[in-house]
Amino acid sequence: MAPAPAGRVVIEHEAMSGTKESIERPQEEAVALFWKFVELKFGMDSGLRSPVPRQVLRVRVTMFAADRGGRRSVVDLGINSPYRPHVVVDGGDGERLGVQFRMEPGIRLTPEVATKCSVLLLYPLVDYSPLLPGSRFTIVEGPRAVGEGDVITVVQQPPDTR
Repeated sequence: MAPAPAGRVVIEHEAMSGTKESIERPQEEAVALFWKFVELKFGMDSGLRSPVPRQVLRVRVTMFAADRGGRRSVVDLGINSPYRPHVVVDGGDGERLGVQFRMEPGIRLTPEVATKCSVLLLYPLVDYSPLLPGSRFTIVEGPRAVGEGDVITVVQQPPDTR
């Protein structure tokens, strides 16, 4: 790991799958970013709340069939287990952006079927600005591209007031 430039921090994470991720941000964002990571990955409440409202995107996605490198199982958005892949914006800088598909009873992401659904932009200190209406993206799980989609609209969510 190279040292972070002056006034910046680098937070790195290695998933059990071996996928490595890192994010570099200004030093003043480090504590809030770290605790948000702890909340999301381990379900622990840091007591910190982001002043930045999280957004929800309405998207149209198509999961790839297993023979195209996709998942071997259907993603059922009506169950309690949230689906949290990354998306990479086509034509962007290649940054993996963490999202969570919203629970929507009756909605299943079936391979090779275009499906409208909603995703929550997980990290308040990550720049999601490339995900504009009309932008296309690839859905990734670790090193594998498992689907693709496009943004239909952006819906602003109210601030987290828990």
